[in-house]
Order: sequence, then structure tokens, then C-alpha cells
Amino acid sequence: MAVKKVTKSKDRAATEAKLLLAAEEVFSQLGFKGATTRLIAKKADINISLINRYFDGKYGLFLSLVTSKMNSKIDQLLNYPPQQSVEEELCQYGQFLLTNYFQSLKLFKIVMGQFISDAKFLKKFRNVVPMVIGNPQLEARLQSLMDEGKMSKEYPLAQIIDDIEAHACALSLTKIIIHDKDQKEVCNDFRNFILRYSQSLKIT
Repeated sequence: MAVKKVTKSKDRAATEAKLLLAAEEVFSQLGFKGATTRLIAKKADINISLINRYFDGKYGLFLSLVTSKMNSKIDQLLNYPPQQSVEEELCQYGQFLLTNYFQSLKLFKIVMGQFISDAKFLKKFRNVVPMVIGNPQLEARLQSLMDEGKMSKEYPLAQIIDDIEAHACALSLTKIIIHDKDQKEVCNDFRNFILRYSQSLKIT
């Protein structure tokens, strides 16, 4: 009995993974309105009824896709070594965030578009997707810098990370999507922000 449950669980996980992979491709190509559950099911070679059963339809599938992307960002190892200063640690983290935005730019554009044009989507997003994500790895690194006396203990680490991520998201919206700036220019703008922001975090 237990073996059957484990097998069913693995089968469902594999099916969900295939549907999410197909969904990312179809949504990225056709946008939210152009994508259909029929096209996604066909792309994944999976019965369309399973989208309703596992994700409660198109909205649920898209929200699951966005959530999985956000969770993978948290789980993804930081691709740079710990830095020796607050400025460099936050600058490198900003580069990490912006690279992720550029890699998922089509999906990011769709999410932003749905926020503006679809009240139903926005309501579901607020109910399903956590607003504050954070990054445990960065928090641990900042804590080490704090313990070494390289930054003030006045500001909560979670708030600092939230500020950095909010600015990266805002830059992605204004500089990448609206003004079509390249990654190097956007990263330079972010670095200038960090150099100013980090002054308030230093011990005076």
C-alpha cells in the first residue's frame, strides 16, 4: 500500500514538472492570454485534465510556475564567493538578481503585464505567492560581516535584503522593460545605488 502511494506521488511530481516546463515555454512564446491549457498539455504530451486536477486550471498553473521560479532563486547557490565588504557583497548579490531577471525576462514581462491588466490574477498572486522572499545565504554572509564589525547592527538583515531585492525589481521594470537598457548598464546603475545605500549600513 505504501509503495503504491510513493509511486503515485513520484508520478504526480514528474507530471507536474513536465507541465511546468511546457508552461514556461508556451507562456514565454504566446503570453498569458495567448497560451491555452490545451497547447501546454500538448507540449507536455500529458492529458489536459491533469492541469485542472493538479493546478486548478490556467491561473493556478501560471502561479505555480512563478512560485517555482521564485523558490529556485532562493535555492540557487550564490555564484560568487563571500566578499570582504558590505558594498561588494550587495553589489555582487545585485548582479546575481539582475542576471536572473534577464534570464527570465519574457516571463517577468508577462507577470508585470498581468499585474497591471488583470485584477483576478493580481488577487490570486497576492494570496499564493509570498511577497518577501529573502535569501538565507546572503543573510548569513551579512551576519558574518556584522559580527566582524564591518556593518552596523542597527538595521534588520531581512529589511536590508528586502530593500535590495525591491530596487533590483524596480530597475528591471524601468530600465530593462521600459527603457530597453542592456545588462551592463543596468548593473552599473544598481552598483551606484548600492554604494550610496551601503553608507548607511556602516558603523560610524
